[in-house]
Amino acid sequence: MYTSGKTPAELLESANMAYAVLTNLGPFYGNDQEARPTFRVAAEPLTLPYEYKQEFYRIGEAILELGDAIESNYNFFAGKLHPTTPISWRIDSIIDETDTLKVNEINIPDGADALMTAEQKAYSLDPPYGISTPSAYVRYFDSLNDKKEVHRIAIIAESVGLSPYTANVERMAELIELESDGRYLVTVIDRFNTPQISDWSEFFLVLNNGGYISPSLLAQYGLANEKIISAGGYSALGSKAIFAAIHNENDPMLPNLPRDTREYLKTVIPYTELVEGYDSTVAALNSKEWVVKAYYAPDQQIKRLERGRSVVGPWNSTEDRLKMVKLLNLGVKFVKQVYVQPKKYDVHLRARGGKGLDFESRFNRICVKYVNIPYENKYPVPTAVEATLGTKVVPTGRDTCFLPVLFAESSLR
Repeated sequence: MYTSGKTPAELLESANMAYAVLTNLGPFYGNDQEARPTFRVAAEPLTLPYEYKQEFYRIGEAILELGDAIESNYNFFAGKLHPTTPISWRIDSIIDETDTLKVNEINIPDGADALMTAEQKAYSLDPPYGISTPSAYVRYFDSLNDKKEVHRIAIIAESVGLSPYTANVERMAELIELESDGRYLVTVIDRFNTPQISDWSEFFLVLNNGGYISPSLLAQYGLANEKIISAGGYSALGSKAIFAAIHNENDPMLPNLPRDTREYLKTVIPYTELVEGYDSTVAALNSKEWVVKAYYAPDQQIKRLERGRSVVGPWNSTEDRLKMVKLLNLGVKFVKQVYVQPKKYDVHLRARGGKGLDFESRFNRICVKYVNIPYENKYPVPTAVEATLGTKVVPTGRDTCFLPVLFAESSLR
């Protein structure tokens, strides 16, 4: 049974204050005409045991070591995916019904990092590991900027004006400029406009958050590879095939992954394997035990790899499964991952225009943002932790609640 130390009136006041802060800092999704949150707002952060805080840090260490193993096999990936470890990534994880943490996605393009930063401000929280996402970006830029000169940074976004995630990219650009006191001037570039950039040398660094535009194509447009600090959807670290390679020691992708790192990742990543052939793919799609995810698509179908279009699990309809079969016929390839049933958490939600609260129990997804500052920290810093709570096992839509995670104090203190 959920209990809070606050009275109902205090909970409602907290929910309304968070709503007001998020409105003031937004928008984070959709167009710039509507700043109000497009999701349910909670009265309080979600509190998790301290042990999860330690676990998320260890996961960041292991993912960096995974990235190093990918980089060391550069020739295998060259011309297919970008093997360089990106500056940042976000994991999606699930706490299952036995309280076990499972990582089911590594995302390189990120449509929520600015929102996750704003959530901390909405509940007057310090960053859970001591450094915020925009601050970590600035510290990374500073590590390459000895003279602390003013520089321009480019963020390549997906379809500016059309993609609902552009708002989040624009907010992160503003946060970086604010954090750097104007030392870094950030330009958001529509990925479809990249051929029109006549001189990429005016940009100090380029963060490709636009998803599906390859570094080789950007090179044709005159963008030097060494300026790219994230390759978006073409980053090898974000490929779902990597999860299958972790569970298969004979896979040629990861011959140099340290054994202890592999064994640890196998405990936190649900068992995943490549699906070979039409019959095997259809069988996995029709199974209640597997989640089927696309990991490869021909260039003309590359947008199909977006998570919402390329994942089918036990929760999906027959129509959704048939769409995946059509993708199979277009040359898209898949992995299958063991389905994890999420645990439910209790939450007070702002309701009736801020005049009341709903008390509900909802399925969880826990997202963690990491930024790698190699000249300052040996391992990447988790800069924000968010709980996504929904009425369905895959929480999506306007009824979903996004809120920051607060870790309980260590039992050793």
